[in-house]
Amino acid sequence: MENLIILPAISWTWQYNSGLEFLSTIELDRSVKAEIVSKIQKYFTEELQHEIGGFEAEFLLDFFSGQVGNYYYNQGLADALKAFEGKIEEFADIVYQLEKDVPTSPP
Repeated sequence: MENLIILPAISWTWQYNSGLEFLSTIELDRSVKAEIVSKIQKYFTEELQHEIGGFEAEFLLDFFSGQVGNYYYNQGLADALKAFEGKIEEFADIVYQLEKDVPTSPP
């Protein structure tokens, strides 16, 4: 079973694999990738006083995405899980506030 989620900047494709494992591929939207490439070129020019072309900047982006992208992805998942856990605690508190007192002895 394969699903696709498309957001304005990023699309995720995931495929269910045996067990609870999901295989995911993250692809940046072309316009977002072009913006990042432009920022890499600007960084090289302004900070390193070295000009690189679009091809080199895109290659560098792909290299770093492959080498360190999963660290950022995993941290994003951990941050999302922490946020969900916080919201679940809030919902639990709300539900407990709705509880009614139960008499301990007959009236």
